[in-house]
Amino acid sequence: MRVESINEGREIGKQINKASVGQRIASYIVGYAFLFVVWFVIVIGNDLDPFGLFAIFGNNIFSGSITLFIPPLLPVILKEWLVRIDRRSQGLNVYGDISEELEQMEVDRVMAMEESGRAKAQDSVNKNSIEYWFELKEKGAITEAEYETKKSELL
Repeated sequence: MRVESINEGREIGKQINKASVGQRIASYIVGYAFLFVVWFVIVIGNDLDPFGLFAIFGNNIFSGSITLFIPPLLPVILKEWLVRIDRRSQGLNVYGDISEELEQMEVDRVMAMEESGRAKAQDSVNKNSIEYWFELKEKGAITEAEYETKKSELL
């Protein structure tokens, strides 16, 4: 159960990272509303002054609004800041939906891995085959005598 919840949270985080700015704002509003309700219950329910703001500003609307509205907003601002840093570091659009770009980057990465695998496979040609040594002789990389010596070793 706990692992499933963690995985669901990671999946939501991935979706937020891919989303456009409008979609991110909508998800931030939902997240902020949840955090605000929790914060409101903690502060008002326990008659707390969490940051000493009532003592600094007095018990008025200004200090109450700072105490209630700003702290739940901090995780939302931090998340958006991290999304923007991540996108800029990858050279992606900061505001738009980047799911297609991420898919293309993944396809490019897989294709590069396959290409490097093919190159390694071609480099590791079976040197114990006569065809390999014949091709070298045809290209002029080895002499006829070297080819015949290798041919007799292999046969």
